[in-house]
Amino acid sequence: METLLATPAIGAMALLGSSRLYSSPSFGAGLVLLLYVLSAVVVAPLSVDLAGFKLYAEDVVFGGLFIVALLRLTIGGRLLARHWPWLLFGAVTFVSFGMGSQMYGLKPAGVEYRAVFYVLAGCLYSASFRVQSEEAGRLMRLWLWSAALLVALAWFRWAAEFLQLGIRSQWAGVGGDNPMRVLNAGQAFFLSQAFVTTVYLYRQVTGRVALSCYSALLLLTVILMQHRSVWVVTVICCLLLAWREQALRRLLGLAVLALALGAPSYFLVSRYADTVGESLRSSVAEPFDSRRSTIAWRAVLWEQHLVEYVALSGMQTLFGVGFGNPAIYSVGGSEVSNAAHNYYVFALNRTGILGLISLVLAYWLLIRHLRGRPGSWDYLGLFVTMTAGQLVYFLVYSPSFEQGLIAGTALGLTVVPSPRRRSE
Repeated sequence: METLLATPAIGAMALLGSSRLYSSPSFGAGLVLLLYVLSAVVVAPLSVDLAGFKLYAEDVVFGGLFIVALLRLTIGGRLLARHWPWLLFGAVTFVSFGMGSQMYGLKPAGVEYRAVFYVLAGCLYSASFRVQSEEAGRLMRLWLWSAALLVALAWFRWAAEFLQLGIRSQWAGVGGDNPMRVLNAGQAFFLSQAFVTTVYLYRQVTGRVALSCYSALLLLTVILMQHRSVWVVTVICCLLLAWREQALRRLLGLAVLALALGAPSYFLVSRYADTVGESLRSSVAEPFDSRRSTIAWRAVLWEQHLVEYVALSGMQTLFGVGFGNPAIYSVGGSEVSNAAHNYYVFALNRTGILGLISLVLAYWLLIRHLRGRPGSWDYLGLFVTMTAGQLVYFLVYSPSFEQGLIAGTALGLTVVPSPRRRSE
């Protein structure tokens, strides 16, 4: 019943708000983040059947964003040279989608292509605006509010797990056998990005105590979620941000404060909740145990994807095996399909050498455009840090659909000259 009600409602919001989508990037970003939070709350995808195909709420929203982006870039005259790498990546992925549709069928190709299209549509939509610092700040406030809802959801689910409530079945399987992983890795990464944002904003706000408490809560939640890859990305982002903004002492001071505020809760939870303490110890020890380490089986999976690509010839060398590839990969006695656990390997396998080159080129040029004066505190430092964090995260996971907003907003921010970009 929830899907039948939510999908038309979100679709109606997208259609009725088309004029605002065209003029206000915050409206589009808010729509995406609303959908993102709903997708975390309602684990089953929101969809309706349409002529034998499933129409998802994301299809409606990102389809609308993509149309608006094309209109703004073409008729609106906002197309710039820095948009072309992303358009090239989109063109290559579309060709790979067409090849996959012919070889494997429209439905399996569409299912796999959706995730790439959502990120691309969100990126092009945000990048079609010339983003002022105020607009970038508005997006990050939306991000922080969305993160607060995810934090509340995570703690509610942990309470349900502790109390053995029947509602636990609604998110069973999200974290595998680990009861602490009540949100997936992408959602934990979202919270990590929110934490990095609070670190960045520490010098710009007056309510530093409240911000520090919220920062500590975000960090504690990320730690307890036990997605080790997200832990690594968080540390790298904090160090990069401190170096980029020439504020190592201040930012490290906030990190220490956040740890100090979060440590009592962490030790209380880990000491008196045996399941939590044992799970944390196991998560920390796992990478150093060759029998249980996920790094080993990921490497085997990457190797099989690469071997499959190397065996290709002709057009498939350029455009890959295509989306919807039904290949089954054997890893440690288990069968795995459609999950390379590395976005770069996935891009090479599915979209070929052209897809990988265009993806890397788009992100490399984005970081190059993000080079601003260190210490300017005009959001360039935050977005270059978050973009670098994405590139590290892509080594083990593919992006979820909201991540396109970060790349697109960063690109839109670089278009505005520095004096106009900085906050008053």
